Amino acid sequence: MTLRPASTLGALVLGLLASASLAAERPWVEVKSPHFTVVGNAGEKSARQLAWQLEQVRATFEKVLPWAKLRPGSPLLGVLARDETTFRSLAPGFFGKKDGDGTTAVFVTGRDRSYIALRGDIRESDDIDVNPYFNVYFGYVHIALNASLEQRLPLWLMRGLSGVFGNTVVRAKDVLIGPPVPSFFRTLAERPRLPIRTLIGADSESPAYSSSEARIVFDAQSWALVHWMIFGNGGQNLARFSRFMQIYEAKADQDAALKEAFGGEEAVSSGFSEYLSRKLISYRKAEVDIDVKLEGFAVRTLSDGEAKAARAALHVALRRPEEARALIEELKKTDPKLPLAFDCEGMLLDTLEQTDAARAAYERAVELGSTNFYTHYRHGTLAWRPNVTKDQLTRARDAARKSVELNPDYPWAQQLLADSASALDDTAVAVAAARRAVELQGGEPRMRLSLARALGKAGEKKEASYEAGRALTLARDDAARKSAQEMLDWIGRLR
Repeated sequence: MTLRPASTLGALVLGLLASASLAAERPWVEVKSPHFTVVGNAGEKSARQLAWQLEQVRATFEKVLPWAKLRPGSPLLGVLARDETTFRSLAPGFFGKKDGDGTTAVFVTGRDRSYIALRGDIRESDDIDVNPYFNVYFGYVHIALNASLEQRLPLWLMRGLSGVFGNTVVRAKDVLIGPPVPSFFRTLAERPRLPIRTLIGADSESPAYSSSEARIVFDAQSWALVHWMIFGNGGQNLARFSRFMQIYEAKADQDAALKEAFGGEEAVSSGFSEYLSRKLISYRKAEVDIDVKLEGFAVRTLSDGEAKAARAALHVALRRPEEARALIEELKKTDPKLPLAFDCEGMLLDTLEQTDAARAAYERAVELGSTNFYTHYRHGTLAWRPNVTKDQLTRARDAARKSVELNPDYPWAQQLLADSASALDDTAVAVAAARRAVELQGGEPRMRLSLARALGKAGEKKEASYEAGRALTLARDDAARKSAQEMLDWIGRLR
């Protein structure tokens, strides 16, 4: 199983969200858990259940892999369609003429959040060991890891971890962690395996991954290798895998990490091959987190405007400008002072690279009292123009401050606050915001450079040099390396 390409995702989620008439047939509700928001017309009970399951997956992931600090700065929104008929009627162009193509969930990432769309009528029994929402969980783990780790993971490791935890099965009293994925087993049985060196050395441009056919084998084998690293040798491998991750985070050298934790590439290849030769593959069962209580989740009924705005934002994320624009115009006619309409319009115009019009839309949303953190963040970045004036810097800083107030876990807003405050010589605010940005996404060189600049202005030359050096180490292209070196040079000239 693999994630569907963006165009397919767009077609499906477009259908789920495009029909205002279907929304009107049954009220849309919103359920908020500590880390997730779920909306839809599948009813309050189903929405609560989905939020609870997502919380259990998150808690399980952190329990098994404590080194993974799950802090995705962008929210995740779940959208539940009430049944297959609704699911299919909302996206007639996606499906063939026959029912039952097996699609139950999709995942896509937008500007302001990630979105999942699911059928709300899937009833899971406690004897299943395959997650019907595999693609959704795969996507969630993927973005959570990207946002949580300082070093960028090798492709095989990112895809493998997403595959293993994508098949987390949440039941009434326990959680199955890593049960086998049948499609991966079929692929491994029917197709030749990649040499370990080819697998662990591949990136997104490699022949072993770049085509859809190659990706089928790559994902199956990545899943199997990570599965062995976590569950192999009667569960003893988990400690080795945790050690592997500690070394990799420190050195960004997977060969050194494999050698110290697993004995090197040859030992990995041998142990992995023996693992796959077995008829039984182990996995783990854990009790559900009883501290996560679905009865305590906040619930409310969405207004028609809120439901339409959610659909419009998703159309923007899926690059469906015509459908998005139609809903936005409908919202503006119904309620010209609804900030949600201008939130969506700003993102739409941004996506279409109509910068001046996007700036005006964001400004209007802010004037109307927008509570969208991304609107305030983008309003701030667009206020920062070439030959920026003090007034523009002040506006950027104030917009960033509002965005941080609405979502303190969004690293780019923290960075904007740090940079604008630095430019205004407000060093205390700049250093605090830059430290938070690094805490949230320390693997991004630009966060390190913002902290280096703030520290340099605050007179902390030694620490500033360290952060600029980290930015240079983390740089992935010539432009990033040049920026880091220029920062080091500037710090060197400071008295």
